[in-house]
Amino acid sequence: MLSFLGGFNTTAYTASKHAIEGYAECLAQEVTPFGIQVMLIEPGDHRGGSSRCRLTSAGMTDASPYWADFRKGTEAIRRDEELDNLHSIYVDQWDWEKVITADQRTLDFLQDTVRDIVDAVCATSDELRWKFPELKNIHLDRDVTFITTQELEDMYPDYTSKQRENAFAKEHGVNIVAGSVSVLENGCVFNRSYIFDRKGEVVASYDKIHGFSPMGETKSYTGGSSTVHFTLDGIACSMAICYDVRFCELIRTEALQGVDLFFLPAAWPLVRREHWITLSKARAIENQMFFCAVNECGRAGSTQYGGNSMLLSPLGEELLHLGEKEQVATAEIDTDVLQGIRESINVFRDRRPELYHL
Repeated sequence: MLSFLGGFNTTAYTASKHAIEGYAECLAQEVTPFGIQVMLIEPGDHRGGSSRCRLTSAGMTDASPYWADFRKGTEAIRRDEELDNLHSIYVDQWDWEKVITADQRTLDFLQDTVRDIVDAVCATSDELRWKFPELKNIHLDRDVTFITTQELEDMYPDYTSKQRENAFAKEHGVNIVAGSVSVLENGCVFNRSYIFDRKGEVVASYDKIHGFSPMGETKSYTGGSSTVHFTLDGIACSMAICYDVRFCELIRTEALQGVDLFFLPAAWPLVRREHWITLSKARAIENQMFFCAVNECGRAGSTQYGGNSMLLSPLGEELLHLGEKEQVATAEIDTDVLQGIRESINVFRDRRPELYHL
């Protein structure tokens, strides 16, 4: 609607809506030779029956017999929501309905449908990452947790609906060292990872320091300028991202400040699988710390990622080693062993930094 109406201070929003028409027409030209048809539906008022009914200022005014119903139908603000930059009283929102049979009216079918929708969105994200390499650090989670409104009310009877959702999230809270995302800040794009505590609070962030020049990453991203240290459940932690692991001096610099558990999220290709395993074990052994190396799996474009995520002991032992497919696993670490390991081979005491000219 707004792609044709326009309005004050809505230039970018209006342009984004109008761009859908151009995208559809270009897509049609690309896929028509393969016998695929593209249909663009541009609804008019909410009772419109045309597959291409444009809503213009002349077609929808106060004089329109549908205007009152249209205004009422687009009042999408919830009673417990507040008017802000995320919620306006009137939104150009349209519902899509799926026709199902009587025997499909089950909870299992509903949940399967939700998973299909989530999977479609994630598949679109995968396709965009393949076509636009600069989006390679955007990853959507296909896992879905289901809980009914009634279950939430039974669990938290004295809370508002919004408070119930927050309480449920906190109850299942975990510490998260997230894979990296692209962040635009002060005109620069950083490859950044965020760390969340069990309350959902951001306790630290890290910008990847070393850009992978063979893939042109140094042209797209600005390298970070500092290391990071944080504490999760009383454990001293640090981290790096992917290519950073090849720079032993960086990991040692972080370890010298006291690190018991090190995290390394990565998008490492299968073709260099042995590098991934060897470098991760070397960083764990030489710095005498637990090392959690989590790698992407699956294919994006022509690149097959290697998986082989690992949790390593300070001796380089594999406490956990996953395969090349997507998996979820847990393991325990015993930080009490660190002191004995570090005392038996005291590499930090025996260092000769006055001779190291890096």
